[in-house]
Amino acid sequence: MAGPGTMSRSMAKNEIDNIAADWVARLDGGPLGANKQAELDAWLAADARHQGAYVRARAIWQHTNRVAAMSEGATRDDKPAPAQAASWGISGRMLAIAATLLVAVVGAGYFGFEHYDGRKMAEIGEVRLIAMNDGSAINLNTASVIQTRYDADERRILLREGEASFKVAHEDARPFVVAVDGLTVRAVGTHFSVRRLKGAVSVIVAEGIVEVANPTTGEIQRLHADEWLTAVAGQTFSTANLSANEISRRMAWEDGRLVFDGESVREATAEVNRYATVKILVEDPAMLDETLVGVFRIGDSKTYANSVAAAFDARLVEEENALRIVKK
Repeated sequence: MAGPGTMSRSMAKNEIDNIAADWVARLDGGPLGANKQAELDAWLAADARHQGAYVRARAIWQHTNRVAAMSEGATRDDKPAPAQAASWGISGRMLAIAATLLVAVVGAGYFGFEHYDGRKMAEIGEVRLIAMNDGSAINLNTASVIQTRYDADERRILLREGEASFKVAHEDARPFVVAVDGLTVRAVGTHFSVRRLKGAVSVIVAEGIVEVANPTTGEIQRLHADEWLTAVAGQTFSTANLSANEISRRMAWEDGRLVFDGESVREATAEVNRYATVKILVEDPAMLDETLVGVFRIGDSKTYANSVAAAFDARLVEEENALRIVKK
């Protein structure tokens, strides 16, 4: 039988989980006011367990949203999602059902499967939120694979493919290290992303400080908030400063959005296609060099293709295995 100390800790954990569930349910209804946002920020900062419970609650809420949408027979519309829109939405009737399920699931502790070390992946078109048992959170972008190893001296993540972002819970005794293509990205308590794509590695720091090292060459680069590093095999690191808005735009995928602001149609289409099994093909070479601005929901390739076609006086031809944008 568990002793009084164990029982007390278990009850505290259930209380934390229930508070986290309540915050997530409130946020689904729309942005918080300034006072409530400050209250949430203070609660999250008070204890690493609060952060972990909040991330787990978000993950379960996203899952219940998808279940609710399926049970309602919901379908996506063809309108681009505005930047302020929630990434996942459910009907008013289903909101109460999902909230009840969320509290019940959190109260039962049903998220142990996310805590086990080993291989974790996100499928094409999926953005997966993972809560680690130290209070850290990992967001896996589409078609991404990581492996985790937590021990007494280190928390290590191996990024095998794709892109992931990390919100790291501070621990003096155990540094948090992401290994990718022979490089290490070391953090203490921070928010950053690492991307491995087409032979290049990029690191973006949204908050805090990280240290990127190449053990082979001995090169070490310290990055602060709003800094970006790129690394290509056999070359020295390249760094740049990014505005807070640019950081937010590049990491909008965490919230299920793709935000374009002056990218070429070629670049934007390649990014949209990362999330799609049915690819978009732009048949006019001149159109590929045009630039565009827009916000699109991840996985909604058809809306993106329709928007490009309308913007450049083309038409969309839907085929079984492709969405072709052709001249009128």
